[in-house]
Amino acid sequence: MDIAISKNGVPVRMTTERWQHITIGHPDLADYYYEYSKLLKPRK
Repeated sequence: MDIAISKNGVPVRMTTERWQHITIGHPDLADYYYEYSKLLKPRK
């Protein structure tokens, strides 16, 4: 599970279940989890 801080300062958890939920609606994103995780601002 990746955790990042949103631009509003809220922790965002990207669990496997959440990613699966996203890719059900957007199957074209399924192969891009690694690239997506690079966009997250690292938690401090």
